[in-house]
Amino acid sequence: MVATAAIRRAKIEIGTEALILGCELIRLATLAALRPQKRLELARNMGANHTLLTTDKDEPSKLVKNIIIKMGNMPNRTFDCHSSEATTCLGIKATRSGGVLTLIGLAQNEMKLPIMEALSREVDIRGYPLALVLMASGNVNLKPLITYHFDLEETEKAFKTVECRIENPIKVMIQIQPRDTNNKEPFKSNGDCV
Repeated sequence: MVATAAIRRAKIEIGTEALILGCELIRLATLAALRPQKRLELARNMGANHTLLTTDKDEPSKLVKNIIIKMGNMPNRTFDCHSSEATTCLGIKATRSGGVLTLIGLAQNEMKLPIMEALSREVDIRGYPLALVLMASGNVNLKPLITYHFDLEETEKAFKTVECRIENPIKVMIQIQPRDTNNKEPFKSNGDCV
């Protein structure tokens, strides 16, 4: 699993203060691997001590201050699960001097980054190798991240759910096999999106 590999790459130890940036599946899977147990609510239910709702218009310096207020200090490990220019810059700025920023997502190929800040504060920027071992072992419960199951005949509804963000989907699965005890809930439509 990507999240597990990233955690190993960042050398997480007991007592490590970690910041997870991004709000999609990989971020939530990273959270599940860090603390086994609808975005911010799901994150809290899965073990996040703090959550922070951000927008593209937020100033990075204000976000760093809010992160410090929420966490009590700067994290020594940051996981950028989106890896856009904005989240990677925030990761560099929010990570404690001498800390580690692990890039997990693949949002952009090229970015303008405050590299001198990372160098002067000795923020180690790392990538991740792919790993599926922990997920395959069943030691991390990722079932809450699958918010919808659709039968193969409902493929169009599945894509519409993702496209229109109906009821805030996280991961949508299209089942090739008939419904069973693992996916018995039928699709609940909020209506068509505009």
